[in-house]
Amino acid sequence: MIFKNIYYKPLLLILVLAVIFSCSKSDMISNLAFQKTLLGGKGTYLNTQRVWKIDSMAVNDSVIILTNAQKLFTKTYLSDGTFYDKDGVAGKWDISTLDNLKEYLYDNNGRYLFDSLSYRIDLISSTKFICTLNSSKKIKYSYVIAN
Repeated sequence: MIFKNIYYKPLLLILVLAVIFSCSKSDMISNLAFQKTLLGGKGTYLNTQRVWKIDSMAVNDSVIILTNAQKLFTKTYLSDGTFYDKDGVAGKWDISTLDNLKEYLYDNNGRYLFDSLSYRIDLISSTKFICTLNSSKKIKYSYVIAN
């Protein structure tokens, strides 16, 4: 009787905890998929796109003072892998590695204008996106979330 009373409650607690933890589900996603979600949304209801507003810009490490009109520039990345910006440029985007964003630009007829723009991703979070254009000049863009 004493043996039963001493071990019954802890054993019941362990059994209940095991059932609770074995029934809980959590889907693990890769770092690459998570980074794509941060940039363009998850693709679920009300989370199909992310609108990024320009915050600052630097060319060859020299900060460019943005005009009020330039500060209104936004770029929208959609979870389906497409994007468009306030200037009317549109295309497809892809993150193939954790630090590499490619944009494939096309015109209104769906024809590609040129191969692609390639950016190094310096930082991406739920509120900030910083990238550097891979070109002869070091052009760094800093965006903040607008939606």
